[in-house]
Amino acid sequence: MAEWLNLSYQQRHLPITGRGLIDRDLVLDDLQTPWNLRLRRHFRDRHPLDFVNVPGEGVLPKCPRCDMQTNFANSPNHERSKLCREGAERKAQYAAAAANARALEVEFTAYGETLERVEVFKYLGRIMAMDDNDMHAVRHNLK
Repeated sequence: MAEWLNLSYQQRHLPITGRGLIDRDLVLDDLQTPWNLRLRRHFRDRHPLDFVNVPGEGVLPKCPRCDMQTNFANSPNHERSKLCREGAERKAQYAAAAANARALEVEFTAYGETLERVEVFKYLGRIMAMDDNDMHAVRHNLK
């Protein structure tokens, strides 16, 4: 297992070169094998900003809904597929998580001083949480 983590081992034994490109020397007998689909799905899920170049197919355009590289001429029903729906859901979840992370970077100031960010605080005798979770208040009321 330790040998697999070695970068030189990966470069010798894997057909991937550079950032997200498949080695042109790799020969595929059937271009419609599930291997291509799995590779494009992997790049959709793990490398959303990269493109994969499969020999014989080239670099395919990305679906605007799910960001998977697909040939729309060969798969006109892609947007109605379960694969596209799952990719669109994953893309929406990633966008929501990124928006939440950006929202936490906002700093508030009062009279020129930056206010401290707290996760839980007491307001009018009730425990309030920044994630709108009432478990803190429930625990406090049970004491």
